[in-house]
Amino acid sequence: MKAQLSLMLPLIEGEIPASYVSRLAALHHTPPRDFCSDLGMRWPFLCTGHEDQIERLSWLTGLPATQLQRWSARKLSIGRYKVGRTYSSTGVFRRTVTRLCPICAEEALSATGPHGVAQLLEWSVLSLHRCETHGCALITLPPAPHAHLAYDVVAQARKYQGRIRDAAKSPMFLEPTAFEAYVRERIYEGPQADWLQALDLTNLHRASLTLGAALEGVPAREVALMGRGDERSLCQGGFERLCVGAEGLTGALDRLRTQSTAERPYFSADLGPFYHWLWSVYDDPSLSQITELTREHVYKTYPVDLNQYVLGEKPQKVIWLRTAVQN
Repeated sequence: MKAQLSLMLPLIEGEIPASYVSRLAALHHTPPRDFCSDLGMRWPFLCTGHEDQIERLSWLTGLPATQLQRWSARKLSIGRYKVGRTYSSTGVFRRTVTRLCPICAEEALSATGPHGVAQLLEWSVLSLHRCETHGCALITLPPAPHAHLAYDVVAQARKYQGRIRDAAKSPMFLEPTAFEAYVRERIYEGPQADWLQALDLTNLHRASLTLGAALEGVPAREVALMGRGDERSLCQGGFERLCVGAEGLTGALDRLRTQSTAERPYFSADLGPFYHWLWSVYDDPSLSQITELTREHVYKTYPVDLNQYVLGEKPQKVIWLRTAVQN
């Protein structure tokens, strides 16, 4: 297909369509909203990943619609999105937050100008903190005054060009983690055939983070206050258990019981942040396996009254627990 635009830019690997249009509009010296209107598109709908807008953009640029769709974030319902080839809620996905690799952005500013700065799809996923190309921490630019201005990455790059360059001069380098690699694979390739495949990105993050926090003895109230380094470490620790399979989770739950220092251990205290998180979302069907394993662990390990609810269900029978024999 021949491109319908006379002035073109290459689409960057992983770049969201709104970012690409922002750069094309800057190349044509017009705001993205006017650029879209002049060419039969609607900027707000393009930003939210409407399929007809992606098809129109494909026709105008000659780029495959499948490629543009693969790197888009389409709104499915309030607070829920299709992110590339996986799904997420606003728990870890923010379309209106401009997150960039400072080195990528500075290289583009120096070589091309603001219209070279792109926003990659994966950078909008808050559980990812590292640029795969340069290994440095992503930076977050101040919020735009209006949601649709936030999608205009060129305008943001122009406004905060000095901040980007300062960050690029002294970047923070981060080690890769298996958790972030797994999330990234989900975005671009889709869920793999493992027992975590039903979890969206938010539940995957919260399960890994809270399990890691519980294993390290971090209280639930402190989890939300942690910095990037601690969060990455705890996510990795929890994910190392979860990625093994169901036996990895049951082993972690057993370890939390043995770690208890309470005179009379109680499951909600021993499982800490992990139980507090699971209690708030246990009715999500995608978490049924994790919920059932955790509930069975509680029944087999702790005294539970037949009238007591554990993650939405009562015990179906009396379970006799072994107690240590005192000499």
